[in-house]
Amino acid sequence: MLGSARLTPSDTWEMATFARDYAATNGPEDPIFTQYFGTDPKAFSAVIGIWEALLTSNKNGVIFRCDNPDGVSSLVVMVSS
Repeated sequence: MLGSARLTPSDTWEMATFARDYAATNGPEDPIFTQYFGTDPKAFSAVIGIWEALLTSNKNGVIFRCDNPDGVSSLVVMVSS
């Protein structure tokens, strides 16, 4: 692991909102979307639903993980209140 960081709930909201809006705007054919989530027809609605759930749920103890699909980083982010 290259590093870790602690995010506030505000940081989590900003990151999740950006990710949801990016996916919604650029759609399931976007190269970044397909790199991380694949091309399964169900992936788009699942990803949007996950971001929506994250934005509307209790974030205490949530862990963001990068599984390093492009070999660039390995980052684990803990969210704290």
